[in-house]
Amino acid sequence: MNTWNVLYRGRFSSCNYACDYCPSPKTANSISDLHQVNWTRSRFVVWVGAQNRRIGILITPWGEALVHGYYRRAMIALSRMPHVYRVSGPDQSQRSS
Repeated sequence: MNTWNVLYRGRFSSCNYACDYCPSPKTANSISDLHQVNWTRSRFVVWVGAQNRRIGILITPWGEALVHGYYRRAMIALSRMPHVYRVSGPDQSQRSS
């Protein structure tokens, strides 16, 4: 079985961190944007479920997406798939504040 490592970025254009080097905290997602984010996230979960290869998934933005319950539920659903061996986000201790 082939192994894929997938970086899932999603469609967020905003962020709930305030890193000096990044322009994202200076923007906000509208309700319509968040519905689009949820729709594309849902499609990704369905796509992963349809694969017949071993998959590791790194979800970014880092903690920004995790404030949304649908992202947390997606991570749980992905982690329960037998062919998904890892679902994670980068180590947040490395983030600047």
